Amino acid sequence: MKISSQHLNEPDFIRQVDAALIESGIEASSLNFDIEEQDALSEIESHQNRLWLLRSLGVQLSIANFTGGQGLQRLITPPLSRLKIGPSLVAALNERTDARAVCQAIIGIGNAFGLDVAAVGVEHAEQLDVLRTMGFHGAQGALLGEAMSATDFGHLVEKTASRL
Repeated sequence: MKISSQHLNEPDFIRQVDAALIESGIEASSLNFDIEEQDALSEIESHQNRLWLLRSLGVQLSIANFTGGQGLQRLITPPLSRLKIGPSLVAALNERTDARAVCQAIIGIGNAFGLDVAAVGVEHAEQLDVLRTMGFHGAQGALLGEAMSATDFGHLVEKTASRL
């Protein structure tokens, strides 16, 4: 789920997230907030306390559409759990060797910082195969399932839980 600087600036955001987790019964660790690379790294100092509060709830935080262009040194500061390789790199995996090299580098950077690395926009089995050889940790995209609303996701979780 994407969040922006605007969400993090809302005074009740952390309380609302905590209340929603309690009310829904969803494990906090299964909730992942995506923060766009530019937002995350350009305003990290002003949001750091709120990001740590989210992590203290157990919520996962990811930089979405990571390209590394904002400065790798800044990865040390925020309480991240995951990097997400952007869909433009995933789309180019089977066409350009430099896209493969960048993805491999991002996975290496993630591993070096103790972060999981996921790929966004996986639409073809060939892309998934290439990513598997690189040692990534997860994927999302049309190949694995279509995007859905939060309400539909809630229904899916309820339906799945009722089968357990």
